[in-house]
Amino acid sequence: TGEKRAKNERDRELVALNKALTTTNAVFKKIQSKIATAFKKYASLYLDEPCDVKVLKESELPGKRGAPQVKAPHAAFFPVVSGHTRPSAQALSDAQRSFVDLAFRMAVIDVWHQITKGTVTMIVETPEGAVDIAYMERVATMIRTFGDQGHTLIITTNLNNDIFLPEVMARWLKPDRAAHVLNLLEQGNPRPVQTAHKPHFDAILRKVDSHSRAK
Repeated sequence: TGEKRAKNERDRELVALNKALTTTNAVFKKIQSKIATAFKKYASLYLDEPCDVKVLKESELPGKRGAPQVKAPHAAFFPVVSGHTRPSAQALSDAQRSFVDLAFRMAVIDVWHQITKGTVTMIVETPEGAVDIAYMERVATMIRTFGDQGHTLIITTNLNNDIFLPEVMARWLKPDRAAHVLNLLEQGNPRPVQTAHKPHFDAILRKVDSHSRAK
């Protein structure tokens, strides 16, 4: 009888555990779906082409050469760009890797924000450095969209063009923009070559003050 009671107790515990696992998996699946939706939003803002997410199970994860690799014991996200799944970093360009990674981070925070209404401070270093002029407005739009949730973004940028900084600052009202720009050429100790090109830098900063997104 003691053995029978122990077996019945075990069976009840297993039923309760399976029920809890089913509930937990349903929650994770819902969060997974929200992250995928948010990722598609941010990645598409940058890529300007159809972007999706595919969740590969452990058995579908791509193998790796070289030293022994440990596969994650769960499903994993992989970007799908223009209908093609990119299962490895080598399947993306340097710029795509940078912004797919940034889009995924933004997506996770986006979902966390939806649940908690919390905000974060994110540091983005020279995001325009990896893209050509054609994509700079798209990068700025991606960043502004994320910031519109109330997050604080600290962005470093090289003044090597007159597109990115004016566009990323366009979310602020014109009178407020100067208060959100820290000009290290003035605060620091610029090199002579930078001082010699100060008129070019000043022209970009004037465009920051006057730029409008209105087309």
